[in-house]
Amino acid sequence: MMNSGPTGEGLPRDFQSDASERDGRSGTNRAIIVAASPIDRIVIARTIERIYLKPMPIPPESVLETLRRKTRIVIIDALKQEEVIEPLLAELARQRQAAKGSPRVLMIVEPDQHHLFKTRTDAVDATFVRPITPDRLQRAIERVLNS
Repeated sequence: MMNSGPTGEGLPRDFQSDASERDGRSGTNRAIIVAASPIDRIVIARTIERIYLKPMPIPPESVLETLRRKTRIVIIDALKQEEVIEPLLAELARQRQAAKGSPRVLMIVEPDQHHLFKTRTDAVDATFVRPITPDRLQRAIERVLNS
């Protein structure tokens, strides 16, 4: 059965909720992107848009206040952000414990950082080792969301 409403016109009924989330009525399709580099935030945001998530690219210094919003996934680019990561991971672990694993978290790391976050299973679902390409990143995000 098709939906004929303004936000889901021509979409199968299964996609009605996705259409309402894309127009801002719900936060369950929101993805927070934490990256120091504006270029990395843009690359990651464009990839997220390809899988119908609403990206919220933010600089690391304002991430803790943004986490209060309902979010489906948080993507953290760990490059040059060591001082921000520990408080962020602690807050994410607290939220995930309270909300039974939500939001999902994907950490983007350099090859030499890969071992640093393996012990943070309470806060990180998966790590993604650079280099970032849209196709590889999209597959990684989809795996995290579907696990």
